[in-house]
Amino acid sequence: MKKILSLFAAVLFAGTMFGQVYKLVKVTSVQDNKLYVIEQKDKGRVLIGYDDANDALKSTDSYLTAGLLGNEQYVWKAIEVTAGEFALCNMERYEDSPSGHVYISNASGKTKLVMGNSGSNWKFNFTGDVALIDNPSNSNRFIGETADGAGTYKAYATANLSSYNHDFYVYELQEVTDPYLVAKPTEIDFGTVVKGATVESKSVEVVFGNLTGPVTYSLSAPDPFTVSGTIANTGDKLTILPSTATAEEFSVTLTIVSNADSKSIAVSLKMKVVEGADPGDKYGHYKEALTEGDYLIVESGRAMKNLVFTEAKRLQFADVTPAAGYIEGPAAEIIWHIAKSGEYWTIYNVAANAYAASTGSKNAAQMLADGTDDKALWSVSLSNGVYKFVNKANAAVTPAINSTLHCNGSYGFACYSDGDISLYKKGAVPTAIENTMVEATALKVLENGQLIIIKDGVRYNVAGQIVR
Repeated sequence: MKKILSLFAAVLFAGTMFGQVYKLVKVTSVQDNKLYVIEQKDKGRVLIGYDDANDALKSTDSYLTAGLLGNEQYVWKAIEVTAGEFALCNMERYEDSPSGHVYISNASGKTKLVMGNSGSNWKFNFTGDVALIDNPSNSNRFIGETADGAGTYKAYATANLSSYNHDFYVYELQEVTDPYLVAKPTEIDFGTVVKGATVESKSVEVVFGNLTGPVTYSLSAPDPFTVSGTIANTGDKLTILPSTATAEEFSVTLTIVSNADSKSIAVSLKMKVVEGADPGDKYGHYKEALTEGDYLIVESGRAMKNLVFTEAKRLQFADVTPAAGYIEGPAAEIIWHIAKSGEYWTIYNVAANAYAASTGSKNAAQMLADGTDDKALWSVSLSNGVYKFVNKANAAVTPAINSTLHCNGSYGFACYSDGDISLYKKGAVPTAIENTMVEATALKVLENGQLIIIKDGVRYNVAGQIVR
């Protein structure tokens, strides 16, 4: 493939223009040095330039049919290597040297489809407007959807043609000649952030052509976003900087317009600002029936955080030292809002805007945006002042897998075979015995209808007062 690259590299460079805007037109043939989008028939999914852990090419069902810039992840350049056979270069992953180009590759005798710096030659065999895409140098292995229907693709032997969905529509990117105005992206969501936090700016690229008037912009509301930059040339960028001074949910529209040409585009700007942790908040050791509220989840002096260890796939922790049954002023990353969801409970972190969840495997955790997923649902039981959180998804697996929330030492929080959790609840008052530092092993007796606790020869009532 290196030899082939040297032959067509100059053509590839010359034909790449990211300042032009394109529309999609369905075609029944493929030509050298043209840009294409490849869509699976009847599925509305297009091939993208990434493969997964199983060496299968990925797809997406979110793509533009007009206003493309030619560098999207689902745009491919066809380079004719030999008559009727094409290398397919992904344009999002296009680089400035041939060694950086990324192609679809299929090794000899293999089903694997991977993206790499060397590629295979592909032939487009059309029947009407439907294409079968195969690899002539690899016994005509064809690109087909994997049997699970998940929108991933491999190269299958021709004997299996009837077993795998292999019908594709092919669209050519053709230049738009009318006046056009495009913004990329058209939605920016800064997510949920804590009041007063510093948030990185984001940018909007403005691409236009064939206009007769200037391009200007405006905001539908003055707060909390500030826009800077000028639009003088196609490809110029506007910088969006958010303010987090006020706790509120914001939705603002950035309108970019060429009035002379009656062209405009709206960009949605979103952000939710929430109150952070108050350094004066006190979380008391809680041992009662679970109710909705803000909690710290603690085991062996470690409080569960909203971050996942990259390698260990467990939720990280912060060391905490309760004093007289309280933890004061905890960071937002260890504060969890525990709430009922049907028969189960969810564990939500405001700062992360996500839920603590299992991955569906033992000893592995994740943060999920969807609190209705079984992996984010927990059954809770209480015994002797400690709690067990059992994951719904893990508990439903046969044969059973580890499903109980537990902090395994320095590895962090995830689902194990067993585990006990202590809770510290915002505003809760620890029991009187905890406040007097009397251990739970103290002798408890009932005298004249009154509970008396005897510790080291000293008698206490339930209020922690010494009695005679």
